[in-house]
Amino acid sequence: MSLLGHDLFPMGFGCGPLGVHGFGDVDIVECRKAATLAAEQGVNFFDTSDAYGRGVSEEQLAQALGPLRKNILISTKGGIRFDGQGKVFYDCSVPWLEQAMDASLRRLKTDFIDLYQLHYWDRKTPLEDIFSFFERCCEKGKIGGYGVSNLDLSGRSKSFFASFPNFQSHSEEFSMVHQNCAAQIDAMVNIVPSCLFLATGVLAQGLLSGKYNDRASFGDNDRRAKSHYTNFSDRKIALTRPLIALMQKENISPVSIAAAWVARTLPNGLPLVGIKSRTHLSDLMQAAALLNSDMDWTEIDREVRKFGKR
Repeated sequence: MSLLGHDLFPMGFGCGPLGVHGFGDVDIVECRKAATLAAEQGVNFFDTSDAYGRGVSEEQLAQALGPLRKNILISTKGGIRFDGQGKVFYDCSVPWLEQAMDASLRRLKTDFIDLYQLHYWDRKTPLEDIFSFFERCCEKGKIGGYGVSNLDLSGRSKSFFASFPNFQSHSEEFSMVHQNCAAQIDAMVNIVPSCLFLATGVLAQGLLSGKYNDRASFGDNDRRAKSHYTNFSDRKIALTRPLIALMQKENISPVSIAAAWVARTLPNGLPLVGIKSRTHLSDLMQAAALLNSDMDWTEIDREVRKFGKR
């Protein structure tokens, strides 16, 4: 069954912080409690990766879910490797993906992964070989479906996807202030109508929380300190101030508004929100509630249009 055929909670639980590494200050016990509470409150899509803490996130998710696993759709990813010195490289060869998938199954304490995503493509292994392997895994009952992240497939034809019936998702960064893949999303809806779009970075790595100003700085264990995370440039912060001010006028957490905006904007979309605590979870639940509220989005939509097509 396509993921869109499931009764999905309108927000997904992003499990990056459960891996701790690269996500700043994380209280792992509190983060795990938030995951358990989310499952108890109806959140039913949890997204992780074997790269988040080199498997720690998957292990922590298994511990958090326990018997609740039967009610949950788990998505994990493979295709990233670390060498003996800890350097990262991509490997999408079938032997490595098979090894990585089996390791994820063990860490997640499950015999079935609902969605397995290619985290990054190594641009060496033909996609046809990768997808054919994933199809065999579906036939064996190891995974329910598969998809890609950080990879634009909107240039592929309908006939290409017809050969891979269990292709179910694609994922990119998408937020109020980062809409670079809008055309890609629209194209994929036409090419694969049953394909789910998993939006990452919906809070612009926290910029849209309204907690940061032009003096924002991050520690060594925070990926946002790296130069390619550009959301915290002086220019981006200045451009975002009017939008954050509008959100703050609503007397609702800007985090909730930003996540809800993505959910109401995207066709076939599911926003993934990285959760560190039960407080963060409250923002996620409030975002879901906003989708059924009478909130007037007119001014916010007008401001958001300055950042892109949508």
